[in-house]
Amino acid sequence: MNKVVKILIFVLFLGYWNIYAQKEANIWYFGVNAGLDFNSGSPVAITDGQLVTEEGCTTISNKNGELLFYTDGSTVWNRNHKIMQNGTGLKGHYSSTNSAIIIPKPDSPNIYYIFTIDSHAGTNGIQFSEVDMSLDSGMGGVTSSKNNLLFAPTTEQVTAIKNPLFNSYWVVSHKWLTNEFIAYEVTSSGVNTTPVISTLGGTPGGIFSGVMKISPNGKKIAISNAANSRLALCDFNPVTGQVSNYMNLQISAYGLEFSPNSKLLYVSDNYDGRALYQFNLESNNETEIYNSRLLISDGVTDNDFGSMQLGTDGKIYVARYDKGYLDVIDEPNLLGLNCNYQLEAVYLDGKISKLGLPPFIQSFFNSYSISFENICFGSDTMFELSDTVDAVTWDFGDPASGVDNTSQDLQPTHVFSSPGVYEVKVTYTADLAVSKDTTSVTIYDQQITMLPSSFLNDIAVVDNSDNNTITIDITNLEPGDYEFTLNEEFSNYQDEPYFENIKAGIYTLYIREKNSCRVGSIQISVIGYPKYFTPNGDGVNDYWRIEGINEQFQTNSDIFIYDRYGKLLKQLNPTSKGWDGTFNGRMLPTDDYWFSVFLEDGRQFKGHFTLKR
Repeated sequence: MNKVVKILIFVLFLGYWNIYAQKEANIWYFGVNAGLDFNSGSPVAITDGQLVTEEGCTTISNKNGELLFYTDGSTVWNRNHKIMQNGTGLKGHYSSTNSAIIIPKPDSPNIYYIFTIDSHAGTNGIQFSEVDMSLDSGMGGVTSSKNNLLFAPTTEQVTAIKNPLFNSYWVVSHKWLTNEFIAYEVTSSGVNTTPVISTLGGTPGGIFSGVMKISPNGKKIAISNAANSRLALCDFNPVTGQVSNYMNLQISAYGLEFSPNSKLLYVSDNYDGRALYQFNLESNNETEIYNSRLLISDGVTDNDFGSMQLGTDGKIYVARYDKGYLDVIDEPNLLGLNCNYQLEAVYLDGKISKLGLPPFIQSFFNSYSISFENICFGSDTMFELSDTVDAVTWDFGDPASGVDNTSQDLQPTHVFSSPGVYEVKVTYTADLAVSKDTTSVTIYDQQITMLPSSFLNDIAVVDNSDNNTITIDITNLEPGDYEFTLNEEFSNYQDEPYFENIKAGIYTLYIREKNSCRVGSIQISVIGYPKYFTPNGDGVNDYWRIEGINEQFQTNSDIFIYDRYGKLLKQLNPTSKGWDGTFNGRMLPTDDYWFSVFLEDGRQFKGHFTLKR
């Protein structure tokens, strides 16, 4: 069937301040049997890991911070540090910078996908394998959906972010020797194997390795060793998966990480001299960003910088090759040396760091984000923060709305004064700390498109009664979050595709996709009849007719009216005004009368009604 026209929504998330992140990133395994546990709020060394890797590794925990499994891209270990069922032979590589990253399947709490990356632009490229945590008595197992090739060859880079508007994730990599980013969407249906391709910038240079990261707010993406083996910074759209606005920052790089508020970028350089830099991204101008470069550490030892990774405590951890410690950027949201870079800050209890640290979905580190829904003009747009706060003040950026432009409710609603883009600001207090967030909200005017007549086959109507019901089957519509109304103001939409106690008549059904404001409409018929009529010439109830019939619905139907003795009094034209209560020009008295209906679709029914004078 034809589809309702899509309207693309661009949502820009600005200025997040991370205080507490999600616990799925609370356990790390990396290097030579090294590990960290963040469940106490600060990293504690753990030494039970079986993983030994030069670079690539990744880990996933559940929402309570309990380990599920970890991998070097080739072997998968379960939470008991045993090789997972069918957990060998994955096509990642321990010497790939980002050998793997783990993505949960939306709406399927037991299913995860391990995306793997080969090393040195190898023929295995980027692949994915499925893990089902219900297997092996809850220890999990890799299913038969294993080593599914997506593309080869690629660079050694992969990163991921949650779609802020839909229940999905983007997994992003880069083709080798081309200028194409590839973004694969993971939805409740699985991995979409057709990538979103963004063609921009130069081709990767002679260096395979290096990190790719998306900022926690989903707005920026950085990639080491892009054109001429230099650092590239681009815009990323976490709704569409598109990369744009290529900027070359003209330094070589290996490790990358964004600050929790996404305003700063930290870069480690092992190629032009061991150094770690900070870039200020607030101007979004290539020259100004490059000129903001500030040396944070000049590599006081001979140990190379490795990967950098945000922790769930809001700090950035830095791997140094063959060290028994991790360095840390203690205040990564602060400009310059105020970020407080500390050498050998976390002791690994006798285990060794190499170059790699486990990458995670970057949304895990964007805890205090603004979420909202109902972005159609005329609706009550609802807002909330993604974690608990003590106090909050909202500014909806809509002065035309008057006193309603602000709120101190934890979960406020606001009806915007007109369609357009609004900068919504929030100031909140959590654990005595005051922070601010901003997000752009686009309020869309509703655009109505007629649904094809074939959609009537997806609408079930139970009529000819006092409590008519309508049930809408939306499985043939494109995926979306829909709401429904019948001939009502657009603010009266309901979430369930079901109506009851509906009077007979012709209705326009409106089906709106909540997130895009695209609206499909179609007329439907509910067959019924009035229980009485009063043909007294006052213009009210002067005619009796079958409701729900017109030139579109049941036109070729037969309607017969009888008196109580079975005498035929009138055969009605279905599209006429109806019966006026006369027979051969004579007004009939107050009484009960009977009818038979033979509808065009083959249905038949009988009944009676009252003529009142």
